[in-house]
Amino acid sequence: MDIFGIPIETTKDLLNLSLSGGFLLIVLFLCLVLIRLYVVLGNLANITESIAEITDVIRHYVWKPIELINTLISKITSLFNKRR
Repeated sequence: MDIFGIPIETTKDLLNLSLSGGFLLIVLFLCLVLIRLYVVLGNLANITESIAEITDVIRHYVWKPIELINTLISKITSLFNKRR
């Protein structure tokens, strides 16, 4: 008996053929998983880049004015404390 041009004479030949088919399916599945992981990690890199840009904007437009106001308040209070 021949399957895909491979002669099958004993049950051992059939076992080897089924094992090689199973390993082929496992390899194909792992390749698909690795491709999907590559796509997900690429998206993750884009997301982290966007988050870095957002934190830079927040740092520049929100945190810097708050630091400036805190510095002004501390200097003004130190001036008032010196006058007393």
